[in-house]
Amino acid sequence: MKNRLSLFVLAFGAAVLLSSCLYIPRTYKTFLDITTPADKTTTVKFEGDFFLKKWNETNIYSTNTVILPAGNTSFLFDLRYTFSNQYSSTTYKMDNIELRYLFEPGKIYTIKSKYKLLGLFKGYEFSVELYDTTKNSVLLREWKVGQS
Repeated sequence: MKNRLSLFVLAFGAAVLLSSCLYIPRTYKTFLDITTPADKTTTVKFEGDFFLKKWNETNIYSTNTVILPAGNTSFLFDLRYTFSNQYSSTTYKMDNIELRYLFEPGKIYTIKSKYKLLGLFKGYEFSVELYDTTKNSVLLREWKVGQS
């Protein structure tokens, strides 16, 4: 009985110590202009390896989600596309990509990075897609950002 109890305590202790190693994704929200009333803002979520650099010529460094004043908006960002397999990894980098759009108040948008295989040994076509995800996911616009 004593042996089972010691084994249980040891296993429980190891589980507690290793639980901090678990990766739990977090969504970070950044308010780009806190003086704007809530009914005049829009939410933009980024899905992919986006590295935001500027919003309307203002330096920002944000990750997942930004809440900003609705209206004509410009984002400047770097983008990475990584392809991996068991033996190697290849990353395509696109720097200083600018995206402009007129965002409507009260809506939720999602910007996704996409790629398309052009054919065997022909490379990839890289794009960024903008969706209105307020109620349904509706593709609004697509920008081609590069090709390999």
